[in-house]
Amino acid sequence: MPHSKAVARRRNHGQAVPVGPLFEQAVTSIVPPERLRVTRVQMAWPHIAGPSLQRVCWPQAIQRDILTLTVCDNQWLHELVYLQVDLLRRIRAEVPQAEVAHLRMRVGTVPPPVIEPPDPPPPPVTSLADEPGAETIAALQALDDPRLRQIAANARMAMSARLRHRL
Repeated sequence: MPHSKAVARRRNHGQAVPVGPLFEQAVTSIVPPERLRVTRVQMAWPHIAGPSLQRVCWPQAIQRDILTLTVCDNQWLHELVYLQVDLLRRIRAEVPQAEVAHLRMRVGTVPPPVIEPPDPPPPPVTSLADEPGAETIAALQALDDPRLRQIAANARMAMSARLRHRL
């Protein structure tokens, strides 16, 4: 007689489960809540601060409902006092789950902003002869559908003319 062992069934019954909630659950079980809150603000910081403020201040820590910003020097610290209300509004709008109610600023070292690499340059333009080569003609003749053959031939002619105008 075979050994009957109860097989534990998965809650999702074999159906696909979105990974987002699973990831959120795993991260929140490992990372302390304050660290997770400040990380969310740091990830949104380029959008919140913009390029000019991003170079001079950085969200360093959150304790209770106070976000501590590290500012590069006293002059910027003084300037940020005037921008504090607007900055706080943008933080609350962009990252409401951070639950920031107040800002504290201190002078310190600000990490350099992360600069996105530029898009790679387009591939070099190759020239196509006005007349297609033997292999192109053979490939066009191998197409059984006459409409598809005509579309491919038209595309080949258009590419040849476009490239000629670019060169």
